[in-house]
Amino acid sequence: KGGVGKTTSSIHLAAALTGCGAAVLLVDLDPQGAVCPSLGLPDVEPDETSTQQLAGDGPPRIQVHPELAGLMVLGARPDVDHLQYAFAPGRLREFASQLTPVPDFVIVDLAPSMEPLTLWALNELDSVLVVVQATALSIRTIPTMLANITHHCERTVVE
Repeated sequence: KGGVGKTTSSIHLAAALTGCGAAVLLVDLDPQGAVCPSLGLPDVEPDETSTQQLAGDGPPRIQVHPELAGLMVLGARPDVDHLQYAFAPGRLREFASQLTPVPDFVIVDLAPSMEPLTLWALNELDSVLVVVQATALSIRTIPTMLANITHHCERTVVE
């Protein structure tokens, strides 16, 4: 669900890993596009958003954070990233492998729904960290959410 801290958790995890010396690619696949503004980075151009670049086959264009050494960011924009794409399997790994340095970790900030782009991304990842509010209603939905993830994403481990 929106507003539970997915973007904040993604940013803090990425910053902590870069603080330990890791190279990290932080990919914003949430159409809200809050990663770049939250990190103080400029908005990406419409043709340089995460969905546009993952749909294309050109060389990666990312932002490197000026103060967090090792943090590479692939941003989103609300005005173009509301579109859903069907990306080829393995496209995210292929994209990351073209970067220098090749990231040790790829962290993806996802939309708050099981839409096609979210399902595609979950199938690209080795594991998923589910961020929820500590409320009775939110906790009650966890079994359904986990069942959906395991049903749609055979290789993804839930952390």
